[in-house]
Amino acid sequence: MSIWQTRMRSEAALSAELHGYREYVEGVFSRLDDVIGRFERRQSENTFFRVCGMTMVKARNYGLGLYSLSLDGLGQEAGALLRPLVEAYEVLVYFRLDPTRVSRATDGTLPPAGEIAKKISGRFQDLRSYLNEHASHFAFSPESMTHLIDFSTLEWKVAQPYLEHPLKTNLGVLFGMLIIVLIEGVNCLSVGGAVSIDDLTTDIETFRDEGISFLRNP
Repeated sequence: MSIWQTRMRSEAALSAELHGYREYVEGVFSRLDDVIGRFERRQSENTFFRVCGMTMVKARNYGLGLYSLSLDGLGQEAGALLRPLVEAYEVLVYFRLDPTRVSRATDGTLPPAGEIAKKISGRFQDLRSYLNEHASHFAFSPESMTHLIDFSTLEWKVAQPYLEHPLKTNLGVLFGMLIIVLIEGVNCLSVGGAVSIDDLTTDIETFRDEGISFLRNP
């Protein structure tokens, strides 16, 4: 059995019955690249653009890792990347609320993730706690281990099989998380004094609404 069998099956599904999921997930990445490019082109203007842009790049990397692991049937293990993706989003909010805070990133005094979440009244504490307990670290909890056993035969699932429902769920979560990162990136462009972002705002809001509608009724 090829170690890429699950990925190949997932890719085949994304080209057929799950093509809508590919359209919206990869559509987010395309828009992230646009926003990151705008930060990069203006990075010489001020530290805010440079730091926020690099934060967006890191968030994109986490998102791509989540996408890749999900295609391999490793959605539970991908949770280890979801927590830092949430943290990257919260850092963007932290910078937007007070742009002078970017100096704390450049001088190495950025507060711990938990403190940043408190300062911005973050809304992901429950998710962060869940991921910390079951995904960000090795654990023998049922949430971490049950997907490794076929309970009908008690055989171990050494290779995770392609399962449509979990893949759809994981791609929906990825879309939702990347959308809020994307929107926060645009907010930071605006705060940093970017030239008109009306074209971005209109496109992203429309894309977000269409994506949410699709996920509710795929």
